[in-house]
Formats: sequence, structure tokens, C-alpha cells
Amino acid sequence: MLIVGSNHLVAVVLAGSMAVGGGIVPPRPAPSFPPSAPSVPGRVIPTPPPTPPTGGLYDGHDPLDRKLRVDQDRFRELADDERVDPAAAPRVVAGVLGERLALDLARKVAAAFTFDAVAGTRLEFVARVEGGRATANVRLVGPDGIVREDVVVKPGRVTRIDRAIATTTGTYRLELQPQPGDERGTLFVTTRGVPPDDLVKPVAFADGKPELVTIGGMPGRSLRSVVLRVPRGAGPLRPYVDVGSPSGESTRIAARVVDGDPTQVIVDGLELDELGDWTLRIADLSRETRAGELTLAFDEPKPNRHIIRFEGP
Repeated sequence: MLIVGSNHLVAVVLAGSMAVGGGIVPPRPAPSFPPSAPSVPGRVIPTPPPTPPTGGLYDGHDPLDRKLRVDQDRFRELADDERVDPAAAPRVVAGVLGERLALDLARKVAAAFTFDAVAGTRLEFVARVEGGRATANVRLVGPDGIVREDVVVKPGRVTRIDRAIATTTGTYRLELQPQPGDERGTLFVTTRGVPPDDLVKPVAFADGKPELVTIGGMPGRSLRSVVLRVPRGAGPLRPYVDVGSPSGESTRIAARVVDGDPTQVIVDGLELDELGDWTLRIADLSRETRAGELTLAFDEPKPNRHIIRFEGP
């Protein structure tokens, strides 16, 4: 804008503008190149995604439709503590000493093998893990519920329990427990029982009073023979034998003097098929005073000689 002044004249020259309707329109600014970016507010608050519903996956898909990949090895590692439940009821199989046991440790389920034994039996177990690197516990529990032996079986090693003695007649329990871990393998346990020796007992008879002898019985066991030897006396032997079962029943069994040798008495075999303590009452009704020796021989239960596999889910 140019202003020239004199005493009576004022000229106003307005450059680059024009009057429109009594007003003045300012000039349009020149365009810039490249165009300037739009302004961004100084603070931007992002909107969070919606919270997915709880309860895990639905039919294997994520609720937000994202692609998921589950690492199975990692999943098993994290779930190990839940896969072995010590309080869970084990699979129980009843058998006879002499059988072989097999437990798949990858299933993470405990098992138990129950068997009967008479007092004095030596119990022997040999355990090992095959086909993997899993570990397990083998525990021997007596009829009174007290743990007699507790060992850990590791892969590549043979573990033995060979010093346990059955102190009472009853049902024993061999427990097989997988240890926590994601390893695989099969636990094999060989069982064996060494029965007590034949019973040899000194006896004395006087005035017809009986001698009492306690022996252990269980299903499959039998008293093969009873032999009484006494010195010759003035009168012949007149033996009798009563047998009392654990349930309290009493039976008179046949006893005979050996032909040609009046110093020996033989009793035929007797089935001791009830678990517990049996009682023999042996007497000489001749009422003579005699001292002699009593020998008892037994037959033990026979195992099936097959592998017991603890099957299940």
C-alpha cells in the first residue's frame, strides 16, 4: 500500500486487493509444495482391545480369532504336578509271590500288588525301569499298614528288596508309584517268596496232655505231612491230632502209626486254605511219658508265572 500526501489530496493506492460489496477481501496465500502434513494432537490415548472371555479356548480357537500354537512338551512339563496324584486310588491286583509285574510309568497312575505270606517267609523283589528314563517308588507295606521298605527305582539300575521278612501271617502290599516328570518307561518288578523251612519241634507227652503247635495258613498252602518220632515205650502209641482254623473251627484228622515202626506217627496232608494262624493239638492217649520230635512239611502256593500288567486308561 502506497500513501502520497499533500495539503489537499490524499491518494490511496491499494495493491493486490479490491473492494467487494463495501468490504476488502485479503489476498489468498500461495500454495506450498509438498502439502504440509495434517496436524497431530499432542496426546493420543489408544483404545484397548476388548477383554477376551475367561474359561480357556472354545473348540480349540481363541475368542479374538488369533492363531495359537500349543507346545505339547511345554504343556506336559507345566502339568506334571497335576498328572501324578499321590492321593488317587491305585489299581490293585491280587496275586501270588513268584509273579512279575509291569507298570507303564507314562500313564502317571499308581498301582498295588497284594499277596499273602506266612510268618517267616523271606520276601524278595527286583525292580528296574525299561524303555525310558522315568523313575518310580516301590514300597512294601505290612498287614498292619506300616511301611517295611521304600526304595527309588532309577533307569539303568537294578534295585533290590531282599532282606524283608514277613513277621506276621497276613496280606502284604507292594505299591508302585510313578514319580513326577515327563519321562517315559515301564517299571518291571520280579517277586519271589522264600518260605520258612520245615518246622522241627521237640515235644514231650505226659499223662495224655496235648502239645500245641501254631502254624500259618493261606489259600494255596497245605500241610504235606506231620511226622512224630518218639522212643519205644512200654505201650504202643495212641495218637490223636486236632486242627483249629483261624475262624475257630476244630477238626479231628486221621493219624496212624507207621507199620513195623511203632515209634513214628504220620498224619496225612491238610489244606491250610484260610489266611491266619492255625493250631495243631497233638497228644498220646496211652498216657505214657514220652519225649520226641515233631516234623511238619508244607507245600506252598504256585504262581501262574505270567506278567501282571496294570491296565487302565
